[in-house]
Amino acid sequence: MGVEQVTLADWLMVIITILVAFISLMAWHVSKLIAWLTGAIESHSSIMLRLEAKRGVGEEPIKVVWWDPTIETPPINRKHGDEADINCIYSYVPPKERKCPPNLLVRWLSGEPN
Repeated sequence: MGVEQVTLADWLMVIITILVAFISLMAWHVSKLIAWLTGAIESHSSIMLRLEAKRGVGEEPIKVVWWDPTIETPPINRKHGDEADINCIYSYVPPKERKCPPNLLVRWLSGEPN
């Protein structure tokens, strides 16, 4: 019935475990910040696109249409070598406002707030 001695190897294991946990926590925090920054840049780009479309080309504004991809795909034909039509821009409705919004699991995995 002796008391076990704590060896140097035990202390090293504890220190390494704490360091790995800390590094994992920092990596998770940085990934959340990167996701926030990516979303901010994306929404800024979307707003700038709509502002520039309203300004238009020449004196003619470009039509921007909100589109829900869960109802129907946009009526555009994309083929190699064809000229892109810039008379109308289809902007997707945000996922939470769509007719068939993504389920809770998909939102949780993508990092969206509930």
